[in-house]
Amino acid sequence: MIRTILAIALAHPPAPAPADEPHVVRDWLAIAPVDQRGRRPFNPSAIFAAHLLDRSAPTPQPGASLTGELGTPMSWQPVSAGAEGQVEGAFAAAAATIEWPRDEVVLARLTGAATLWVEGTPQVGDVYGDGVGGLPIALRKGTNRLLVTGIRGGFRLTITPAPAPLLLDPCDSTLPELVAGEPQPAWIGLVVMNASDEALPDVVLEWGERAGPDATAARPPFAPGRLREPCGLPPRGVLKLAFAPFPDDDHPAFAAPGRVELPVRVRAGGRTAATTLTLAVKSPLELRRETYRSGVDGSAQAFAVLPPTDGEASALLLTLHGAGVDCVGHAGSYSAKDDFWIVAPTNRRRFGFDWQDWGRRDALDVLDHFSSTREVDPARRFLAGHSMGGHGTWHLAANDPATFAAIAPSAGWSSFDSYGGRPPVAPPHAALAALWSAADGASRTLDLVPNLVQIPTYVLHGSADDNVPASEARALIAALTAAGAPPAAHFEEGAGHWWDGAASAGVDCLDWPAIFALFRRSRRPVPAADVDFLGLDPSTQATCEWVRVVELARYGEPFRVRGRFDPASRTVVVETGNVGRLQLMPPDGEPGILWRVDQQELPHELESGAVDLLRTADGWQPFDARSAARSGSGWTAARKESGQGWTQGGGPFKRAFDHEFILVHGTQGDDAEDRELLERARHDATHWWYRGNGRAPVMSDVRWLQLCAADVAGEFLTGVILYGNRDSNAAWGALVPEEAPFDAHRGALRLGERKFTGAALGACVVLPSPRLGQVGLMADSGALGTRLGHALLPFTSGVGYPDYALFDAGFLATGDGGVLAAGFFDAEWRLQEAR
Repeated sequence: MIRTILAIALAHPPAPAPADEPHVVRDWLAIAPVDQRGRRPFNPSAIFAAHLLDRSAPTPQPGASLTGELGTPMSWQPVSAGAEGQVEGAFAAAAATIEWPRDEVVLARLTGAATLWVEGTPQVGDVYGDGVGGLPIALRKGTNRLLVTGIRGGFRLTITPAPAPLLLDPCDSTLPELVAGEPQPAWIGLVVMNASDEALPDVVLEWGERAGPDATAARPPFAPGRLREPCGLPPRGVLKLAFAPFPDDDHPAFAAPGRVELPVRVRAGGRTAATTLTLAVKSPLELRRETYRSGVDGSAQAFAVLPPTDGEASALLLTLHGAGVDCVGHAGSYSAKDDFWIVAPTNRRRFGFDWQDWGRRDALDVLDHFSSTREVDPARRFLAGHSMGGHGTWHLAANDPATFAAIAPSAGWSSFDSYGGRPPVAPPHAALAALWSAADGASRTLDLVPNLVQIPTYVLHGSADDNVPASEARALIAALTAAGAPPAAHFEEGAGHWWDGAASAGVDCLDWPAIFALFRRSRRPVPAADVDFLGLDPSTQATCEWVRVVELARYGEPFRVRGRFDPASRTVVVETGNVGRLQLMPPDGEPGILWRVDQQELPHELESGAVDLLRTADGWQPFDARSAARSGSGWTAARKESGQGWTQGGGPFKRAFDHEFILVHGTQGDDAEDRELLERARHDATHWWYRGNGRAPVMSDVRWLQLCAADVAGEFLTGVILYGNRDSNAAWGALVPEEAPFDAHRGALRLGERKFTGAALGACVVLPSPRLGQVGLMADSGALGTRLGHALLPFTSGVGYPDYALFDAGFLATGDGGVLAAGFFDAEWRLQEAR
């Protein structure tokens, strides 16, 4: 029998529930916020310090108080759920205990809060109410302590028996809608869960032939297919697999609209689970959902397409939805045009990443993917969005002045500094705050106005918007006007955040006629003769027209490139600021260019085409990779290069999650260390899936080394995130040279010549690797340091971590006061000296 027990004796204990039925946890101790919540790399948390840092920390007691950075003591007080099981109130955390009759893996469905901790082990909650079902947790016979953190309004916790140890969850499937009469590629995402305490080393997904229920439509069957996921599933792990149901050379064209059914089954560890997926087949002119495979993590991602009225157009509008809005609903708010494809990416989820980080990457990947499958004119690509998508419109355009012919943010906001909750900085830590800002520099929209002035802009906002105040739009209009490029604008009198009228056939706050009038008269010059490119973060955007910024002179500081091409004299004049390495392509694609960079005329032998230049003490010189490697930092031949729009081999830290990464946890420590490393990697993987609809395989160090040794094609030599240190993770030595500027051992961290000792130290670091382009390190000095990492926010937009950050448990009390060291490496992966 089950009964929920508070940490006090209840006068009326809750009614018992059978162990084979869902059970709602109703009686809790809850506490109001004691610390500020905000987008900071190191948020103080008195609750984490008191009850989570040490797994054996005492259970909260009624009346016991905590004091955090807000300075007001708050106490744990009894609260009970309502009739539907919802606990209402402005709480930061809630605690309960639950009796269970046996050791068992069950499914916990937590809605309205970020994390459920069971005896100190975390599991992800459905904080945004996305409808995610229960996730595996382990309950032991007897009393189990529960703690809920990251509460967003009310929350509800239901515990349900797991129907089987291996589960498919079709509720979170990513499914395409197929198009009748058109052969097309398609990707499907399907969630697999291991509801057991055993690791499953191999997962095999199979799909086969089955006709749909609509017998009137003659459709070719699905050919049988098979996908092996050798990374497997950790105990109580969640992994979203991605597969293409059609062979690469055989994309069937379904004859007519209707439905088709696709049976799928997964096998792992001698267990099997199966389900049937239903795919809709739409007519060619219908609004639909399409999918593609993301290069970030190999996941299936969706986007919506509203075709032009006659099925053909050369102009494309990329439109970004607001928080909590589905991409199909967003695209459906427009009326179909005869001259535009309207395409709406997802930001990877309805809330996702605020169109920053991997949300921005999703938008640009959809743009590239769709443009490659249709005849889209590169001079007629446009960008718009509403609310969070209005912010995304500003954000994408501010960082990339060369992709879109015109933009139209509606109800958009500028940055997290003006909207969205970045707490004020305490004076003692202003230098660190500037460092965090530099690591997330791409989000500082107002600092990038010189890029925005180059793009025709229409600003739309409701004058009475009580969600995103109209002052956000007015501040950006004022900045553009002061820079000499006043945008067109309309403030709908008396309108709120989402509004409609009779001006358009769609929803007016998106489908505004004047916006499309601007789009129809705007074309981006291709090729462009002039370039003016200001950047705050080359890992976000490194290219603009015929310029690529490969390296900076100093990282964490702005860079700028201005260039002008004179076709008559075949001369290109370029001026740079804070650029260490630069690649220039002939603006018109033809050789015979005379290059003049920072008043230095380059040798005539470079006139044949593109040039790759390195700034030296003697001025700009042609870059020679072999010479650069020989004269490098001494510990690595790699250079810190930015890529085509996103980094390929440099920082900052969050960019380590850009390249089909695998989370590799250590198994060479003691039992406590190994447990914490597995739980940390598993929780990060589940968090990535929940927030980013992502695929994040988890495997042990030993298995990763075994697979790498047997891997001829290099399948496992992709992005790697290591958890642990040189003593606890066997893969560390294969990926991190001992002479690297950072290292971690049990009990100590080293940065250059500095050594930090202690049991509760952590670090997040990105380094080049001799076997990979780069490796991300979730480093620690032991089990407490591993647990401390749970308080970081690597998957939260607006939070920037530079190339390295070392910290101790002091940040739980003082925030940035617990940071031991942080900063950027230079272009040769040496510690960059402070100014």
